[in-house]
Amino acid sequence: MVPPHDAMKHGIYYFHMLLLLILTGTPGGAGSSVPLKPVSFVLLHVNDTHSQFTPRPYALQFPGLENPVPVPLGSVSKMAALVRQTREQSPHVLFLHAGDMVQGSLYYTLFHGQAEAHVFNAMGLDAMAAGNHEFDRGTGGILSLLDHAQFPVVSANMNVSDDPELAGRIAPYIITHVDGVPVAVIGLLTRDLARISSPPDTLRMDPVIQTAQETINRLTAQDIRIIILLSHIGYEQDRLLAQSVTGADIVVGGHSHTLLGNFQNLGLTPEGPYPTVVTAQDGTDVLVVHAWKHTRMLGRLSVDFDATGKIVSHQGSPCLIAGTPLLDKEDQPLDPRTQEQVRLAIDRASGMALPEADPAVAAIAETYAAQVAEQGNIVVGRAEQPLPHIRVPDPTMPKGSAIAPLVAESLKRKVNRNGFNVDIAIQNTGGIRTGIRAGKITIETIYNLLPFENTLVIFQMTGQQITTLLEDALSSIIDAQRFFGGFPYSPGLGFRIDPTAVRGNRVSGCEVMDGSGAWHPLNHHATYRVVVNSFLAGGGDGYTVFAGLKGHDTGFVDTQAFLEYVSAEKTLSPPARHSFFQIP
Repeated sequence: MVPPHDAMKHGIYYFHMLLLLILTGTPGGAGSSVPLKPVSFVLLHVNDTHSQFTPRPYALQFPGLENPVPVPLGSVSKMAALVRQTREQSPHVLFLHAGDMVQGSLYYTLFHGQAEAHVFNAMGLDAMAAGNHEFDRGTGGILSLLDHAQFPVVSANMNVSDDPELAGRIAPYIITHVDGVPVAVIGLLTRDLARISSPPDTLRMDPVIQTAQETINRLTAQDIRIIILLSHIGYEQDRLLAQSVTGADIVVGGHSHTLLGNFQNLGLTPEGPYPTVVTAQDGTDVLVVHAWKHTRMLGRLSVDFDATGKIVSHQGSPCLIAGTPLLDKEDQPLDPRTQEQVRLAIDRASGMALPEADPAVAAIAETYAAQVAEQGNIVVGRAEQPLPHIRVPDPTMPKGSAIAPLVAESLKRKVNRNGFNVDIAIQNTGGIRTGIRAGKITIETIYNLLPFENTLVIFQMTGQQITTLLEDALSSIIDAQRFFGGFPYSPGLGFRIDPTAVRGNRVSGCEVMDGSGAWHPLNHHATYRVVVNSFLAGGGDGYTVFAGLKGHDTGFVDTQAFLEYVSAEKTLSPPARHSFFQIP
């Protein structure tokens, strides 16, 4: 494995924590003579990076181009370049991470948080909020990250005083100084932690809003006027938090993988403006910011404060991080003319950059990448016979994809083994890039099969909504002749398809399988729990029903779910029953 990046890391970390405790535990720690002067700084932030080191393709629609282009988005080394450029251009910069730094790729599977800590150490991260996925491996998961991090991890509403391994390792907040002016950063974490992760029983979660207000009061009593809430509770809860407390200036959030900003011209659907301005109880404005997920974006907020600590102006400029190579939907290089058009479009696009990689961070990442590549050759299972893949069933493969039902089953198993009690999993064929040959299945095979590393999102849906979803997916294929990757596969959901019928009458005989394996008619008025990948949850491939529903993004990744499934099953065979029966 990779040796420690810095032999002094433990000493630096504990010195930092000692200083932090002095600052946070003593009213005079911030200085009894707090400067009264205006201050300006650039706030950089990320969240839910989920161990994503390298770019993954994401379809963007550029003005002047007829079809969407799969543009690689996300890269720790390119993000580091933007962070460095900002520091070179601005005298005062604060860089924060809103949690879920880990879990989601082989980098975490193999190195347990060490790789993530090293790259963010090199970027000069100032502080990180604890996220739920930091506890997916219990106390050991968060400890591995803490042991290698040279930045503090904060959470005010997480009480670890009864845990001998964590006590004193996670502070409620930090106090940093910008041009001599103290700025407090308070950490907050969702109270759903025990339900969606694996924290130790000794850990106690206190109410978010109450704890935030009590901590703000304690800090303002020390004459600290600029307060940032660094939270991992989700966008909607962040807005509620901003409305409910007094004394906070900025909420930097994560957990919900929320895209904010003006990106409609790229074919994206942001959930709100960047920043989202919320009016607090005392009538002051609080700025709420998120930075999507998976190192795809670097949040940037320039803020000017007057001498009393009041925000007098602000400007948001979040930046999508693009990379290369530029390929078409068949993973072939774009023709030179289209490549040039896309590069020009990226250069002209507001809120998008194609930076060169930062050499120092690229070197660190490459050290781990070489081992990830080596691990890709590890055999995790076998295919008893070929498991071919096709998007839409045709006369050559009337039963459709042999691998898609198994992928769908793996999603259901993953979330149910983590206590979510899902009834149905739906997998689109476009999310699967290839079939599996008979013989050995390696880790590389699985990552080639599911390269997008979508997260798993759970919805509450009525039987009628499920039927509508199936009808919409088929209509996109049959009527619109598009979204062929949207053909649905689902273990635990059976239905008949009549492609000759009109829209609304193509799906019939829907059945759902209960926990004992028995099949029952789908009740249009009953509610079911459905898991899909995050691409479908966002309305992709014609699944527009999800646009009107509120889902819960678990943060679990489809690639990892299928890897675990193959490792457990050892041998894969074609499914005994397909989810659909096509009527000629």
